[in-house]
Order: sequence, then structure tokens, then C-alpha cells
Amino acid sequence: MNETSIVNQVLAIETAGGGFSVAVLRDGAVAAQRHMPQEGQQAKLLVPAIAEIMREAALEYAALPMVVAAAGPGGFTGLRIGLSAALGISLAAGCPAYGVNTLHALAENAALHGVSGTVWAVMNAGKGEVAAQAFMVSGIATAQHDMVLLPPDALHARIPSGAFITGDVFLLPDALKTSYVQEARPDAAMLARLAASRPESRLEPLPLYVRPPDAKLPSATI
Repeated sequence: MNETSIVNQVLAIETAGGGFSVAVLRDGAVAAQRHMPQEGQQAKLLVPAIAEIMREAALEYAALPMVVAAAGPGGFTGLRIGLSAALGISLAAGCPAYGVNTLHALAENAALHGVSGTVWAVMNAGKGEVAAQAFMVSGIATAQHDMVLLPPDALHARIPSGAFITGDVFLLPDALKTSYVQEARPDAAMLARLAASRPESRLEPLPLYVRPPDAKLPSATI
């Protein structure tokens, strides 16, 4: 498959949060999907859930044009699990694997629901901060600048009046909780729709970490 091709079937894996979702998209419609909101079950239940939806969609792995997974922002462990699963399926099926920016998926989902103009996608980044990115939406969502990491209160100075905000809006300061907000979480169907129709959204299957991990390798001693 050419990397710039629009495809009609996608297996998508979303593990950016504590739970996960998986979906098969066919001809723009969800053929099968699973949502597992329970935290801490990704490593145990992800692969069986993928097998279930592949059977439900009557889709053989060898027939997959591509597989995509959430690249982030998101949790360290979840992103690694999801991307590792996508790469394993890619190797076995002989199809490419890609990552998808979860903020882009949120903005594209807003576009799908008729939103236009400036859209800010925000996700909880932990440690009292949010990951945020602005998109211009006119039928499709196009990034206006790179993602930023900052405290929620600092968004008030960045987000102009009238902008639409989607994602973890419960974290926003009261001044930004207007009628132009939409509570949303990225899911596998969002990732699949974006990657299937927007080749430029397909990233290297590597995690987009917003900060270095807390865990450090022990220093070598001589």
C-alpha cells in the first residue's frame, strides 16, 4: 500500500487512557468495536479484544491494509502496549503500522460533528498539566501549531473567545467552560476514521510522550 493511499479498512487500537478501545472500520463505518473502560486491563485483555472484533468483522489479518494505534499524548504504559500490539500485528499480517495523534483525532471528531473554526483539543497530562493543541477546522482538522504542555489555568491566556474546546474539558478553568466545549475522549473509531481518510495524519508508530518518564535507569558504577 502506498503511504498516501486512502484505505477502506483499518484496525485501530486506542490505549492512551487507563482503559482501551479497538475498532475495525470498513468503508467509513464501524464494522466492529469494543470499549474496555476498566483501568489496568490493557495488557491482559487487549489482544483477545482485537481477536474478537476481527472475527466479528469477518476480517482476516492478512487482508488488513494497515493497523493504527494511539501515539499520544497519553499514558506511558498504555501507549507502549497499544503500539507494540500494532507493530506485532503489522509484522504478522505484512501490512504497515502507524501512530495517530490523539489530539488530532479529537479535533477531527469535532469536525465530523459539524464544528468549524478554531478548535482546541485538550487532554489530561497529569501532574497538574494538560496537553493542548489548536486546529483549524473547515470540514477537516488541520494543526495550527505544535502541542503545548501547560497548567489548565494558563489556557485562558492562549485560547481566544469563541474557540471550540474538546477533550478533557472538566479540567478547564471556569472562565473557559462556555457553551463551546465538548467533553470527549479519543477512541479507536476516531483514530481509524482519521488515518483511513487523511494519509498525512499517519505517523511513525512511536509514542508521543509529553515529558520524560519518571522512572530512571540506575547509574552505572565503577
